[in-house]
Amino acid sequence: MTYIIKTKQAMICYYYQDGRLLKRIRNEKGLSGEILVMSGIRPGFSLNLTDEGKIYIFCRDLRGNVIFLKDEKEGAKGRVILESRENIIKGNILFDAHFGKEGIDLIFNAPLKDGFEGIYFQRLSKNKTVPVLLDEAKPLKGEAFRAVRAGGGLRLLVYQKACGVCRGRRLGYRELLGERSGGFNTVFETGLNFEEYSMLIRRERFYFAAVITSFFTSKLIFKTKGSEGFSDLKTLADMKGISLPLVFLFDNRPIIFFKCAGKNYICLEDFKPQVFKGKICEDLKRGVFIDKSGGRIKADEVLVNSEKPWDVQIYPEMDESFLSFHREKPVGDYRFKDFFDKKGSELL
Repeated sequence: MTYIIKTKQAMICYYYQDGRLLKRIRNEKGLSGEILVMSGIRPGFSLNLTDEGKIYIFCRDLRGNVIFLKDEKEGAKGRVILESRENIIKGNILFDAHFGKEGIDLIFNAPLKDGFEGIYFQRLSKNKTVPVLLDEAKPLKGEAFRAVRAGGGLRLLVYQKACGVCRGRRLGYRELLGERSGGFNTVFETGLNFEEYSMLIRRERFYFAAVITSFFTSKLIFKTKGSEGFSDLKTLADMKGISLPLVFLFDNRPIIFFKCAGKNYICLEDFKPQVFKGKICEDLKRGVFIDKSGGRIKADEVLVNSEKPWDVQIYPEMDESFLSFHREKPVGDYRFKDFFDKKGSELL
């Protein structure tokens, strides 16, 4: 996974490449060279920010040990917090941590039987607790869950519910505040396969998009949730081979970007998909976008250049500095503009 941190002064990108955890910093002065954070690690690291903006990283070394890493001005400092249990824990482990006065509230996954993953809560403090199983999940493309910050210490854990095929497949979320956990909220339920999904979480409303597939076609489905509850389910596109959905906001309206048959598309919930005319790279991948440019830290999703993960293509919140999009004219001029001036992009 790639992580993009946006501050008022810079964009910081953390990414994995050939056994190394690297970062590059992009600001108005230009783009930095590669900065080595740690070598000799496996893919699948996870990055967390404290409320004060400190960067903490969880990763695994080549032996399988879990390492807790702090990336500070003087360099990265890490220590092993879990010795290798290779015969028990295989594959990628995602750690999401909330750092508070009482210690670290940790969410992580570990394998169960029959391809299911357990999602666990554990508090690391002077009064350390044992891991508590919150739920069982069926991973999507090797990903057990995603954690999204909703403000005030509230986290949403989004995952595919582990249930029998005859009962269908459910994609939804569970709210978590400290060690208090809510029930599972089903957003989408289908007898078909979920391929990918995207969500955008704001205080006033949640936005969810997912791709479901059959042998003949794929569908892009969409739902929102506000104070009035869930909206009706909408099918925004019915085309074969839909991939990489991303929900973002423009003029406070949800817009969904996606790829299909080598083309880029964009759609509003009340309009048919239109070809996206902005200039972006052909090979995209999903990353985590952490915005700490304002007073509150927000974590959502972003699409980046696969070959140059520091080159962000689509942000969760677009405005006039990124593209021109008119509500009255959905087929308009999409002009993608850089977050920084020419100096910040000349090496991309």
